[in-house]
This record gives sequence, structure tokens and C-alpha cells, in this order.
Amino acid sequence: MSSFSQNSNQQHDPSSIDAISSQLFRELVTWQTQIALMFLGEIPNPQTGKKQIDHNQAQIAIGILEMLEHKTKGNLSIEEAQLLRDCLTHVRLKYLESLQRGNKNTNPSDNEKTAI
Repeated sequence: MSSFSQNSNQQHDPSSIDAISSQLFRELVTWQTQIALMFLGEIPNPQTGKKQIDHNQAQIAIGILEMLEHKTKGNLSIEEAQLLRDCLTHVRLKYLESLQRGNKNTNPSDNEKTAI
């Protein structure tokens, strides 16, 4: 159950709602960043314990972060906007590095999914 609905019978303090929203936003951005990094082979898949590369899934995760940036533009605190920018920069660089490593190690016709 979310923190928003847990105390539905109590009057909400707008500053506490903002604090909860900010925390949830940071968790969402961090979670989506970790998903992108997992599909770029940077961190192991928690289900298998193995690193894997799936550029298509990484693109989806990065696209979700880009959508968040676009849809929340002008609506974020300085810290939230900086976190989102930093995470996007990091995963974009890791994506390019992964593509460059893949081009050195495989033929262009090879499958996009690779287990490490």
C-alpha cells in the first residue's frame, strides 16, 4: 500500500505529501536506472544472478526516463531534476559503451541479447 493511501483518514499536510512524492520520484528514477543498467550488463539480474545485455530492453528503460524528464519539465525540485539528468547521462553513456563493446566483439547480424 502506498504512503499516500495509508493515512487516508488523516488530514494530509501538503509539505508531507510533497516529501512523500519527492521520495517516490527518486525511487522511481533510481529503479528505472537500475533496470537500464541491468540490461546493459552493468549489474546482475537479481533473478538469475548473471549479467546480461539486451539493448532493446535497455532502450525501453532509458525511454521511460526520457519520458519522465519531458513530462515533469518545470515541475521538479532542483534536486529531483539533477538526479534525473545525472541518471539519464549515466545510462546513455553506458548504453553507448555497451554498443561499442558489442561492435568489437560481435558481428552486426548477431542477436541483441547476450549473456555475460
